[in-house]
Amino acid sequence: MLEPDFHHDRSPSDLIAWARTADVDAELARLPGFSIWGRDPETLGTGDEGYDLDGYDVSHFGEPELLVILPRPEPWTAFAYLNPYGVWGTPGDLLLAAARRWHERYGAAPTTIGLAIGFTVPRPPAGLADAERLAVEHVAIAGLTAGTTTRAYARALLELDRWCLYERP
Repeated sequence: MLEPDFHHDRSPSDLIAWARTADVDAELARLPGFSIWGRDPETLGTGDEGYDLDGYDVSHFGEPELLVILPRPEPWTAFAYLNPYGVWGTPGDLLLAAARRWHERYGAAPTTIGLAIGFTVPRPPAGLADAERLAVEHVAIAGLTAGTTTRAYARALLELDRWCLYERP
């Protein structure tokens, strides 16, 4: 998390300004393989494949090692200061813009940033279509997040008050 290899190439203020107006959908579409998560029948699944709600708890990745106090009141801005390992290969500015959108839509606030990224979520998606769109976003940003098909993960998102995004190299 605080390793020299995990830093942004722009200042936090520049990143935050960009994220406030970024077109998250257009940025996601630029990711390699993004279209597969929302269109491939095998990846989408039927939604009946099942999921483990406890598997989406970031505490499975270990105890927090430090507390970082950041100079901004908006929780999503944490990603302007900390570029997490948990979304290996995804541009940090995209995660920042997506976190802004998730905060606006669901009240999502990051709780853990590192190998995995944890969020608290006071307002889960309201319907299956919204949850499916969110599931595609999560998996596009951190490919190992779902642990099942995209539609099954979407069903889990309807029940979760916490998210855990995870990827590895």
